[in-house]
Amino acid sequence: MPTNKPRVTFALSEGQLERLEDYRIDQRIKNQSQAILSLIEKGLSDIEKNGTTYDEPPEEKRKLDELVKKYRLLDPYGKEAVDCVLDVESRRCEAARKEQLEQAAEALRKKREQSEAAEEIAPPIPLHQPYAQVAAAEGAGAFLLDDGYEEISVEMNKYTKQADVILKVVGRSMEPVIADGDRVLVRQQPSVRIGEIGVFIVDGQGYLKEYQADRLVSLNPDIDDVLVGDLQSAECYGKFIKVLNPDWVK
Repeated sequence: MPTNKPRVTFALSEGQLERLEDYRIDQRIKNQSQAILSLIEKGLSDIEKNGTTYDEPPEEKRKLDELVKKYRLLDPYGKEAVDCVLDVESRRCEAARKEQLEQAAEALRKKREQSEAAEEIAPPIPLHQPYAQVAAAEGAGAFLLDDGYEEISVEMNKYTKQADVILKVVGRSMEPVIADGDRVLVRQQPSVRIGEIGVFIVDGQGYLKEYQADRLVSLNPDIDDVLVGDLQSAECYGKFIKVLNPDWVK
């Protein structure tokens, strides 16, 4: 009687037919068609369960098939002996894999520690600390001397490696950002952008101020700005980077 069920036709090699027959006999399946359906169902079930499939290399697959055939020929005692060996060896291999992973993790940890230690002991960079003081001016600025300085060493970090000199601040005009007595990192450059803090020389006096278009601004509202009618007369000595942390001094 004709049927409307979907039909699939495919060809099998002699080796595949032999393996299919072995499977049918082992599973006591009535005919090859039912054996094929059983294998398809098992394959689809494994895919749904594991979410993926693994295609073994042909040589590995051949060896596995041979081992399965030999295992099926064993009596209960033989199968129990093989199962025992497999259990022992699988535990040994799993322990070895775990040890390898732990060793790799330990090696990575030591490498990271060595890298961090190398950063911590990076050689300090020398910076000049002039004897002259730069006023964060209350009134007249301080005179910047071109000579008479001492060389100190500070640790290398993202702030100190930008600086060329260290200057000491006198006054409260840049509070609360910069306090009286702070030492500041300064990079020597001929100009700064509007809104940036820099060191400026006006009439031979040094000032630490925020640069604006027509004046040098004090951050402390109680201290007057330095008005400069023609800012070309205000020479930029350098750009303020950061207040020097005492812990950075070697």
